[in-house]
Amino acid sequence: MSGKKRGIFFSLDALLALFIVLSLIGFISLLSLDPISAELNAISLRTQAEDAVDVLAKTHVSDVRHEPIIEQLYSEGILEEKHANKTLLDVIGTLWATNNTQNITYAGNVSQLLSPLFRGNMNWAFMIGNDVLYNSSPMESRFMTGVSRRIVSGYTLSEPVVGYVSRAFLANIRSKETASYIFYGGLVSQGELKTYIRDIPANATMAEIYLEFNLGDDFDFYINGDYCGSFLRSGGPFAVNSWTITDATCLDSLAGGADNEFIMDFMGGNMSNQYVGGGFIRVKYQTDQFSTPISGTTRYWYPGIDGSANLYDSLYVPGTITSMNARFHIDTTGPIFFTLGNVTIYNISGAGGTFDMFVPDANISAALQARGVDYLQLSQRVVPLRVGHYAMNTSSDTGNSDTVLTTERAHSMGEIDMDDAPGMTRLEVAIELDKIFVNDILENMENRVGLISFHENVPGGSSWTTDLTNDNETLINWIENYGAGATPHICYTCPIIAGRDMLMDQSNETRIRAIVLMSDGYADRCDYHPTCQTNDEALQKQRAKAEAIYQACNTYQNTSYNYDNTNFIKIYTIGFGKSADNETLKAIANCTNATFFSSNNFTELKEIYKNISAQIKKEIYYSRQIVYTTNVNSTLYPDSYLEITFNPNVTQLGYKQISLKMEAGPFSSCTGSFFVPSVFNVTEASATSYSGDYWTDLLRVKSAETGGSFVDAFRLDYFGQNYTILGDPFNLPFMPSLIGKDSLTEVDIRMGASPTQQNPDCSADNKVFYTTAFSSSVGYGAVFPATIGRNVTVYYDTDHDGVSDGFSYVSYGENTPGFNPAPVLVSELDPSTYALDDAFIRLLDVLNFITSPGSAGRSGTSTNPIDIEIAGSVGIQTSSTSEVPYMWGPAEMGVVVWK
Repeated sequence: MSGKKRGIFFSLDALLALFIVLSLIGFISLLSLDPISAELNAISLRTQAEDAVDVLAKTHVSDVRHEPIIEQLYSEGILEEKHANKTLLDVIGTLWATNNTQNITYAGNVSQLLSPLFRGNMNWAFMIGNDVLYNSSPMESRFMTGVSRRIVSGYTLSEPVVGYVSRAFLANIRSKETASYIFYGGLVSQGELKTYIRDIPANATMAEIYLEFNLGDDFDFYINGDYCGSFLRSGGPFAVNSWTITDATCLDSLAGGADNEFIMDFMGGNMSNQYVGGGFIRVKYQTDQFSTPISGTTRYWYPGIDGSANLYDSLYVPGTITSMNARFHIDTTGPIFFTLGNVTIYNISGAGGTFDMFVPDANISAALQARGVDYLQLSQRVVPLRVGHYAMNTSSDTGNSDTVLTTERAHSMGEIDMDDAPGMTRLEVAIELDKIFVNDILENMENRVGLISFHENVPGGSSWTTDLTNDNETLINWIENYGAGATPHICYTCPIIAGRDMLMDQSNETRIRAIVLMSDGYADRCDYHPTCQTNDEALQKQRAKAEAIYQACNTYQNTSYNYDNTNFIKIYTIGFGKSADNETLKAIANCTNATFFSSNNFTELKEIYKNISAQIKKEIYYSRQIVYTTNVNSTLYPDSYLEITFNPNVTQLGYKQISLKMEAGPFSSCTGSFFVPSVFNVTEASATSYSGDYWTDLLRVKSAETGGSFVDAFRLDYFGQNYTILGDPFNLPFMPSLIGKDSLTEVDIRMGASPTQQNPDCSADNKVFYTTAFSSSVGYGAVFPATIGRNVTVYYDTDHDGVSDGFSYVSYGENTPGFNPAPVLVSELDPSTYALDDAFIRLLDVLNFITSPGSAGRSGTSTNPIDIEIAGSVGIQTSSTSEVPYMWGPAEMGVVVWK
């Protein structure tokens, strides 16, 4: 038998001590001297057989080291010094399993070491199964016999008794692609913005910079003081623009292991447009860092704002808060406040000045407690925060809007078919809704409303048109006198142009301006373009629709009407009833960055009209905020922060776990879904929400972990019913435990002006961001007959697009005798024979966590690359254990005694 064979383990009962061979000999001798009955003789023979087997099972090679047969096995290299603790039964079984004639002879010779146990008149044999390895004489059926058998595992003919098992883990990686982020709040303004990314690893290789914002103006972009380009926004005030930067000059400006500064210097001179309305900067890079340790301290860094500080944002602490302190560094020419939730934690009054204040935990906790708030209520929760020059405003004490409220009065408005409005005509429902809207808007006397009613045109006379006024009684009287006309025809363009003219004649650029357009039917009449009229009814409708959309877009985009892009007229639209032209009405609202609604239900329509008035109120609030702050100079320095100490609710990552930043979306509606493989352990998760005129006020999550139902992950009304005093979250972290494994997780994001006034639409640019961790090791596998070291060509795909980005040579088992440095492909490995090959292939499967369509073959091949680049010759450490028994058998070994 080859000297490379190892020892094995076998099944046996645990005994406290080894039987002493001489005592057994004495015991057997005594039994053999006495004349005994046949029954006692049988017991004696069985006892002798049992004791013989025990001797083989308890006698080690070292005990009989100088016996000739043992010396011979050593001399031939079958036994080595490391086998000194092997039992004789183990040596016999190992030799027999080779099915080699010579080795089987040796096994029989080892069993003959039992011979001194038996007197001359005793005969015996050693057997494995039906194979007799040794017998002292032929056994005949007339003999009385005693038998002892031992069941052992790990032995079968022609199979190895021992083999190798192996495990593997990454010692290091050359590159994983991950990212660092800055998230901006729902509104960050006005002036130059300065922010930092502070967590890029020291040895990171930069890949790209991605910018995504809702913006008020074009901007120049600087990284660590280096100019990185000018970026021009497009679309309306709430459009989302994005840019990807791969220019080497910009990437070279970034520094790993440092605080990287990003400056957005807005180009326009109008400070009211110098804002970010939500968005983020992402720096993507390759790194050999496995993961970042979880800390019990975090800081919310305030953005640097040089102009007039105005911030709507939020923070999240992933654990139980124990203390909090702050630094507020600011220059201001007027009062300014800092809030957390609905509590002002720091306030500067009077004429302002220069302040660099450290606020200790005692001050912050006292301010919170005075409002009945403790740290537990802020823990593991998205908490809105504000910085601004307007403290504790409410929508009821501000007014700065001019709204034209239109009402269609075509013949169809006399129909009675509205849900939840028994006996009421469409027009009677519209009259009640108009009164609700007027009363809501005119809560503040600074707001004004004008009335326009229409059918195939806007007829002259005060019964159809009322100028802008804040006289509530006059407006209600005119609305109550509305009656349906006789004509079936409708003109959308007519109220748009009439409303625009009213606003241009009676309002100005300092006021919020809007038109509310409702209709229960299709436009089939034109007003503006002379070629619109035709006798072809279908063509007439097509032209009327096109003209209405054109005039709406022109109203919003033409600088003659929007005062050089500083004050836009929005047109909110309502599809009224079952037969409205919702397609055209929605196009009109979209073109003017307003909102479209549709319903045939009286109760729902009430909420719709209140919703529109709430949107206008929020615009008023923002406008007043901006107008006010443009008269106050302030600089909020980016070394201002809130520092929070907490007990994390996230478990530290295990040994050799790798973390990755992942994204899902954007989602086309308020609800989106994403899939997380079970191999991932999600440690952080958040959703983003571009809220426009609203506040993001609700995030719900549904998954298998939530029982298949939506649960609230964030509610803004937790902090109060009056949203105007609260921050507006853009980034919404939520607990990773809500995310399903190997199943879809859904998120539902909602926006509102108050808890009862929600917007049914959402941005199409909302996303989910999450951090995952997964193991970069595999445990011991099965037992294999051999092991060998390799140098393997492994293909990788670090950008996760399914296409190989390259390959690296990865070595393992360099210290094994059979190590071969010549590169081999993953497809050439033999996991059925070699333990290290098996462990390595299992490790590659773990590292291939994103399976792309069309992937084929083993993980690590060019057609199925893994998602991490492993470092070279020291990339894999493996551990192989030898002398591990196979689970062959069981085999039956025994001694037969007779006389």
